[in-house]
Amino acid sequence: MNQIPKISDAVKEASSKANNASNDDRSQGIRDIAVLGILIVLAMLTRDSGFFTSNQDTTPKIANTAEITRDTDNFIGKNVTIRSKAVQRVGLRSFAVADRRFFSGEPIVVINASGVPFNLPKDGSTEVQVTGQVRRLDNIPKIERDFKLNIQDEYYKDYINQPVIIARDIALASKPNQVGRYSQ
Repeated sequence: MNQIPKISDAVKEASSKANNASNDDRSQGIRDIAVLGILIVLAMLTRDSGFFTSNQDTTPKIANTAEITRDTDNFIGKNVTIRSKAVQRVGLRSFAVADRRFFSGEPIVVINASGVPFNLPKDGSTEVQVTGQVRRLDNIPKIERDFKLNIQDEYYKDYINQPVIIARDIALASKPNQVGRYSQ
């Protein structure tokens, strides 16, 4: 009979240890989830800060058409953003821009590779904002392959070997308000 209470005490003790271990496992699981959540938030903040990315690849350089035509070799392959006036339609999906604030430089062709149709503004004083990669218009078939475009060569004969911007984003530029800030 003495063994029966000892066995029941052992069972109670084992059951108590199992419950404590189960509670410890749950607590550890909650701590693990909290740590994982914190790590995810930190990773997102770090990624968004640009700490691990190259500014050259992700942040387009603000430029003007005169800079690009004057120093084309330094812009080839780089992403740029320009704000300029569209001076004429060149092809079905392209147009030429020129910055009238600067007296040097030729118009630059912008080829719309955004996948979204863009209608040129009817008002000649409205600027467009273009973001895209600067290339030299010397190998149209290569540009067509690289950007999955179908460009009609006959529209570009006057621009061969000139800089071109393959635009991934085109929009009407916002206008400055009274204090020089831009608004939509």
